[in-house]
Amino acid sequence: MDKITDAYLRYYSNRNFDDCEKTNEFIKKYQQELSSSGYGYINFASYIQHEGKGIKLKSEFIQYYLFLVDLKRSNSINQFEAFIYIEDNEYDPLNIVVDAEKHQPDQSWHIIVSYLGFNVFAGVKTQIHSVSCPEFWLGMIESVNNEKNFIKKEEFGYLLQCAIDYKRGVISCSEWKNTLKPYRQKLHGIVMKE
Repeated sequence: MDKITDAYLRYYSNRNFDDCEKTNEFIKKYQQELSSSGYGYINFASYIQHEGKGIKLKSEFIQYYLFLVDLKRSNSINQFEAFIYIEDNEYDPLNIVVDAEKHQPDQSWHIIVSYLGFNVFAGVKTQIHSVSCPEFWLGMIESVNNEKNFIKKEEFGYLLQCAIDYKRGVISCSEWKNTLKPYRQKLHGIVMKE
């Protein structure tokens, strides 16, 4: 596992996102929808929820799903390298539903299972700076900011508005990523120091 994946897994594996009120409200209104390309955390969560029926999913994620099913069947989920920092011995990454109103899947699942866990499974180096998903970043930033207060309330409000503008198509993906960049860098510094 690469250094960045390990650092983010260590930092976020047991983080509670319930108190991320702004992110959870954002998810209720703007959660990513099913993608026709078969890519994205909502496709993956829906595929799991429907046990592989009727949801388009990229083949590499299907293989990851089958891997997780095998781990669960053999009671060895907690032996998967991506889940080694999770303290809950009963953790079940396959117990997931898609319900924006309840902000599910939560950002812990999104970060640990759908993104970092997949990277560990696929043996790829985490390229976290390339992720554009607003709920992914808002959740990570808000959860850390609630504890460390590394950005001002007004700055988070601005970032949230830019995320909304991106979801509404008011700004482009590159504009969203440019806005996100300094906050992403601050967050990365915190995560990598822990």
